[in-house]
Amino acid sequence: MPQTTLPFLDLSQDILAPILYGIYANISTILPIGLGLFSIFLGIRIIPAVISRLFHT
Repeated sequence: MPQTTLPFLDLSQDILAPILYGIYANISTILPIGLGLFSIFLGIRIIPAVISRLFHT
C-alpha cells in the first residue's frame, strides 16, 4: 500500500499578521455584530421556553 504524506502547513507570524491586523482594525464593527447575533440566537432559545412556562402552568 503506498504511503501518502500530508503537506505540512507552515503558519508563521508573517502569514498571520495581515489577518490579525484586519481583525484589530475592524473590531469596532465585528464586536457589535457578534453580540447582536449572539443575543438573537439566545433569544430564540429562551423566549419560547418562557412563553411555554407562562401558558402551561
